[in-house]
Parts: sequence; structure tokens; C-alpha cells
Amino acid sequence: GRRFVDADIHRRRFAAIDDVADVVGYLVEAGLADPTAIGCAGRSYGGYLTVAAMVSYPALFRVGVDASGITDFETFFAHTEPWIAAAAVSRYGHPRRDAGLLRELSPIHRIGQLSAPLLVVHGGQDTNVPASQAEQLVAALRDRGGSPGYLVLPDEGHDILGTTSRAIFVREVVHWLVRHLLDVDERSA
Repeated sequence: GRRFVDADIHRRRFAAIDDVADVVGYLVEAGLADPTAIGCAGRSYGGYLTVAAMVSYPALFRVGVDASGITDFETFFAHTEPWIAAAAVSRYGHPRRDAGLLRELSPIHRIGQLSAPLLVVHGGQDTNVPASQAEQLVAALRDRGGSPGYLVLPDEGHDILGTTSRAIFVREVVHWLVRHLLDVDERSA
């Protein structure tokens, strides 16, 4: 239990990012995945890991979905709830003592390497991973000429709890994946 939980703390987090690429490699080699149609998606830590993997291994992914993920640890620590920040120090690093590591771990600083379309989803009332994380990411992509998808669910927090919001979330993710994996805009089909 504890070894697994601690397998990706601090500098070892880079190994977790590498694990995503290793899984893709395994699935392709086993004939279970088409290497030209790989998507990556996640929520919360999975959203962080999605963007981190996509900027670390841009050639692997054709599309991505980041829901409520951290993109910049410096601004995350500055704007999250104090109790979340305190808990995050043991997992990621201290915002002052480990500033260099946190910068390396922050996908926002390598966003120019992202080559696949990315849908960014965030709850407008999220105080765990503030919506400013999504705003930063979308702005950085647009500044580089990108056209990210962007969905803010204004009445949601870190978790998407409302039935209407969940339906919107699922619909938008499905549209995004179909559009970018199948090259079909099913809204007009």
C-alpha cells in the first residue's frame, strides 16, 4: 500500500508521466490500440497527468481532455485552499524550497510542445484546483495560436455533481473525441 501511494511523490512524479507513455507503447505493441488514434483524458490529478503526458510525449497523442487539472504549481499553491496546499506539499513539493522542481513538473512551462487538440473543462466554483488554472492553460494555448476547447461549468466545484452539468460535460467530451479521433463533426452530420 504505502510504496504504491508514495511511488510518484516529488521528483518521482516524472516516472508517473513516463508510465502513461509506457501504457500507450504496450497497448500499441499488443495490437490493442491504433497508434494514430490515441487520446488521453483525466480529471483532477488525471487532468494534470493528461497535460503533463501530452507535453512530454506530444507525438503519442491525437487528442486530450483535461478536467480540473493543475497546470502551474506556482499559481496553484498561491490560489488553492490552504488545507489543500498543505496536503499537496507532501505529494508535489514545497512552493519555495522546491520551486525549481515544481516549475519542471508544471505543464504550462512546456505548453509549446503540445501538438494535439486539447479540451479544457473546469468548474467555475472550484476552490481545490482553482478555475484560474484552466484560464492560464487556455490563454497560453491561444497565445501560441492554438484553438483549445474550453468548457466552464459555472455552478460546479471540483467535482461535477449537477445532472445538467454532467450531461453537458459528457456531451462535450464525446463531441471533442469524435471530432478529433474520427475526423467527424457529428453536430453537422
